[in-house]
Amino acid sequence: MKVYEAYEGDTFIATGTIKDIAAALGVSVSSARAMANRGHSKYTVIEIGTRRQIYAYYLDDEFITEGTMHQIAEVTGEQLVTLNFLSSNAAKKRNLTKTLIKLEGETMIVKRTHGAKFAPVPTNDERKEAIKVFKNVPVKPAEWRPSEYAKSLFEHSFAKWRA
Repeated sequence: MKVYEAYEGDTFIATGTIKDIAAALGVSVSSARAMANRGHSKYTVIEIGTRRQIYAYYLDDEFITEGTMHQIAEVTGEQLVTLNFLSSNAAKKRNLTKTLIKLEGETMIVKRTHGAKFAPVPTNDERKEAIKVFKNVPVKPAEWRPSEYAKSLFEHSFAKWRA
């Protein structure tokens, strides 16, 4: 779930989902979303990240760690696919030694750039800057080497175009 912050000039107004921002500003949800995407003359709405669920990871009955799935994967070395399975109802029915328990009401805001916690969020101006790609290797012209069948199809297709 995406999390936003709303400002009027330099004054902080609210933080939350797009519905929370819309309610705080007194506008519709679509208007708040448009403010976040295109900007507004009076209000500034910035996406700050996503809200992620916090889990507790157990091995047998021993507590190992807690955090988001990405954090638990880094600490334990488990794959995200495995952690997703451990959080499912099917894993609970199998009585596995590894357990992943969802902590109700516990969430964390993860900054949105590459899933990194506390990573800098680019401004709208930085997002709109053109990306320039340079390649130092000269491009060699390709040589067309079709099969005899492809040549005949080509000749037949463009026969009327030739003068």
